[in-house]
Amino acid sequence: MPTETEGVFYVSVIGMRGTYRIAAKWPMRIEVFHLCSGELLQILNLREGEAWDFQAPSPTQSYLHRVKRT
Repeated sequence: MPTETEGVFYVSVIGMRGTYRIAAKWPMRIEVFHLCSGELLQILNLREGEAWDFQAPSPTQSYLHRVKRT
């Protein structure tokens, strides 16, 4: 379940394998960080209704997605 702090949502993805789909309910910017190192791995912007398939760069890794309304 996402956690919201001051209009920013944080989504933890722990031990991910494969892919999953994100569908934007509103215009958003997603920043993907490696959960352990804090390294910023990817930034993308989605329009309302647009979908994106997140594929982990490495198997069984953990990530943090920071989601902001745009």
